[in-house]
Amino acid sequence: MADPDTLNDLSILQSYLKALLADQHPDLPSFSGPEWEPILRHLRSVQTYLTVTRQSMSDRQALYDEVKQRLTENQKRLYHTEDQLRQNKEKLAQNEYKVLEYMLALQHINLIQRRVQGLLNIDSLLSEVTALLTSHLCVHRGFFLKQDLQNQSMKVLSAIQCQFKEGERVDSAPLWQLLQTHDMAKAPEMTQEEIEVPILRLAEADGPIYGHAFQSALVVPVWIERELWGALFLFDKEERLRQGAREAFSQFSEIDELVLQNVVAFLQKDLWNAHLFEMATVDGLSQLYVRRYFESRLEDEIRRVRRHDGQFALLMIDIDHFKPFNDTYGHLLGDEVIQQVAATIKQQLRAGTDLPGRYGGEEMVVLLAETPPEGARVVAERIRKAVAELQISALASKPLPHVTVSIGVSGFPVHGEDLRSLQEAADQALYWAKGNGRNRVELYEVQRDSP
Repeated sequence: MADPDTLNDLSILQSYLKALLADQHPDLPSFSGPEWEPILRHLRSVQTYLTVTRQSMSDRQALYDEVKQRLTENQKRLYHTEDQLRQNKEKLAQNEYKVLEYMLALQHINLIQRRVQGLLNIDSLLSEVTALLTSHLCVHRGFFLKQDLQNQSMKVLSAIQCQFKEGERVDSAPLWQLLQTHDMAKAPEMTQEEIEVPILRLAEADGPIYGHAFQSALVVPVWIERELWGALFLFDKEERLRQGAREAFSQFSEIDELVLQNVVAFLQKDLWNAHLFEMATVDGLSQLYVRRYFESRLEDEIRRVRRHDGQFALLMIDIDHFKPFNDTYGHLLGDEVIQQVAATIKQQLRAGTDLPGRYGGEEMVVLLAETPPEGARVVAERIRKAVAELQISALASKPLPHVTVSIGVSGFPVHGEDLRSLQEAADQALYWAKGNGRNRVELYEVQRDSP
């Protein structure tokens, strides 16, 4: 018997029906004659319907398979797109964080630049920049070593959480050895448009440096006019959050180096300006302000105090018996005395507030801002005692006497309301100090100076 699924032709269908009827109903007449014509027509219709239906189902199956394939492909594309979107979102978040880091770095650079703008004292400028950088970069410890070209030593400035003390002098050899080891002992090439700032990145194995152990460190040599002025040392970057009870350190980032490069770039320009200012206003021997600049600042202070109804004091200081000392021991030792006395005076003053100057020879002056005469006498007495305790290094075979100073004190406006009268009052008090045996402090008194 034929397979019903193959009944695509009427003759085959007729044969199939005949066989089926003969098998099931052998008593029926043969499958012919006009009485069978309606049935045959109906069968032909059924055949046509089945053919069309099968073709339609085949077309629909093909369409379904095509749609299913497209849906599968689209689903794969969707998964791929979702993965790309997720990756792009992560990259965007990273970029946003990096942009925020750069913005914060620029804020730090601008803030530091504003804080040091106008500073014309080299030591103050270097100390302030070092302190600001260690704070903004969350540095555990740091310091700046300033090169002293006269005696090949380094002066410690702005020592943060380290074993050095401010103003301490250390050997320059370890710094030069470090720079030579890392091929950085020569000044970098610079142009007017661009200032190269080399940064030395060190790991724990490179330490210790100047007795300081570390996990990571940045060393920035500062070159000006192809001369090494010093180096900034930053040790260990602190984590924002500490791990338990112990301190946690992280590595310095590229953005940290970006901040350093920009700050040191404008620092080098500011240092050169401060150097030019210092050459014009600071006495080379004593490192005190020259007379012209001192008197200019004194005039400014008089105008300021008049506006605010304030006060200040003036000290006139003279090294006792300096001329015979100079004649006996020579100018070289005389210069040493002037340098050490000047340094001692500066140590007793408020940095950035009081103003020391050299009037010439062995005579020095000090402006004590916002200080009454009696308070100035106390400061003057402190200076006198500190000078008397000096141990001048022996550059000659002859025994050296103790160095002492005499000091005259006057106050504004009680002893003088202009530059000339104030200076005359302090000078008169100095004259009394010398006349009363030297190595003493005298405060100007109007009654005492009356005829």
